[in-house]
Amino acid sequence: MRQEATLRKLKTFLQAPVNSQDILEGAVLIDQYCNPLEDVSPENIQAEIDDITRKVKVYLSAKNSRHPSLSMAGDSYIEDLDLQGQALEALNHVLFTAMKFKGNVADFYNPLNSYIHQVLINRTGIPISLSVLYLTLAKHLGIRLEPVNFPHHFMLRWCQRAQGASNITDYVYVDAFGNGKCLTAKECEYMIGQHVTEEFYAAVSTKEVLQRMVGNLLNLGKRESKDRSFMLLRVSLDLYLAMYPDSVQHLLLQARLYFHLGIWPEKVLDILQNIQALDPSQHGAVAYLVQHTLEHIERRREDSGPNVKLRSSEKEVCYSVGLLVRHKRYGYSGVIFGWDPVCMMPPDWIENLSVHQLPQGANQPFYSILLEDGSCSYVAQENLEPHPDPGPIQHPDIANYFSEFTGEHYIANKELQLQYPEDTDFTIQQSRLRQSDTPPLGP
Repeated sequence: MRQEATLRKLKTFLQAPVNSQDILEGAVLIDQYCNPLEDVSPENIQAEIDDITRKVKVYLSAKNSRHPSLSMAGDSYIEDLDLQGQALEALNHVLFTAMKFKGNVADFYNPLNSYIHQVLINRTGIPISLSVLYLTLAKHLGIRLEPVNFPHHFMLRWCQRAQGASNITDYVYVDAFGNGKCLTAKECEYMIGQHVTEEFYAAVSTKEVLQRMVGNLLNLGKRESKDRSFMLLRVSLDLYLAMYPDSVQHLLLQARLYFHLGIWPEKVLDILQNIQALDPSQHGAVAYLVQHTLEHIERRREDSGPNVKLRSSEKEVCYSVGLLVRHKRYGYSGVIFGWDPVCMMPPDWIENLSVHQLPQGANQPFYSILLEDGSCSYVAQENLEPHPDPGPIQHPDIANYFSEFTGEHYIANKELQLQYPEDTDFTIQQSRLRQSDTPPLGP
């Protein structure tokens, strides 16, 4: 529910006039969507920004008690270049020297570096998140900076001539990742080790800044461990498609992701239909996914029919929908919201996740699980055990599958009961454990 509300806010934000789109607000919406289980409060973040601004003004007043930044309000800006420089020097001192904000060189690819509330907590970030913070603080001091989508290293530009100058030599480029250091255009090229054409020195829109932030998260999502559920990739795809709903490349990636995770097959078909309408040349990839998704849906239908009672009562399927389980190796917890008698994933998914290296391979039950970190996973039975200390799972999709938590397990809602009618009876589930050749692992 939080994510749906946040996505609606983001879409409304993107439809607003460009001049009224505040970069910090957009960054907070991305943060909220990616972290639905955390209290990412715009009010708290703004209070942090106001507190840093106050510290900068205190430091600046000791240097120049008549500095116009001390009484700056609204969207007004200082025109005098020397006075702008004094304000930025004060900002650099407070932010990087006194408060010790810095670029996270040691753990650059940690997604926490992209979330503005974590940047404020940890005082570390990557170029784009530190630039969003720096630009926002500079604006509060009456300094007009502009975001620059520089290759490999996000920057801010500061005009040294009349506002609106078009020559790249009329600007210096502020590196928030490098403690606010000012660079010339040529020094920027030295920093990244390559020549860059003038178009990369131009200011970009708020939407383009947010696109780069989400793009960073997409790339990090593709690096996620095979044993997890690609939650970061899922949410970053949602965000990207909220900004660019007709991006065939990202729609196809989203369809493949849901397909390989074995979740929401009906949604996969909707996405594929949209792709086909947008770009008929994708027919080959679409047809492959449609065929295998329909086969998956048909198998699930068969398993939810009369034969499911015979099959799920046999010894091989040990756990029921609604049971709290724990991964034996990695220790993460979750609740089962679906199962297959054998692995239903396509061969490339089985190969990529090395399923054949498991002692029982793909010919064992696999369970769809809502995880405690807000993501989902598809896990082999041999890797699971009933949770020794079951408790409620804080997952944004929990209400889509379950009506209540009894204190020991979840009760499936009506829709899920129709798919797994036998699994609503935990007496049968306990009997299933007793009949299994596998030693019982818990209730």
